[in-house]
Amino acid sequence: MDSVVQLINEVGFPIAAAIGLGMFIWKLINKIIDGMETKVDVLDEKVSAQISEIEARLGQKLDSQHGILVALIDRVRSEIMRLLDKIRFSRLYLEYHS
Repeated sequence: MDSVVQLINEVGFPIAAAIGLGMFIWKLINKIIDGMETKVDVLDEKVSAQISEIEARLGQKLDSQHGILVALIDRVRSEIMRLLDKIRFSRLYLEYHS
């Protein structure tokens, strides 16, 4: 309390009041920023958890799509082999009967 009275005597009441209000605003802004930092940290954790969940779901979908693609490639390959066998048989048939 003595330091406040000494400050008022040295610089005057208006300047001391401005310094006091400045300190109040400084502390208020620091509390607001600290509160925002904790909220941002919580939000960051939630977003990270959701991203991990989305990545897991995407991985499962990609795995199932990979299986589908492998099955389709096998079907196409077997169809190509079947058509090539028909072409070979047709050539042999034409050579034999010509």
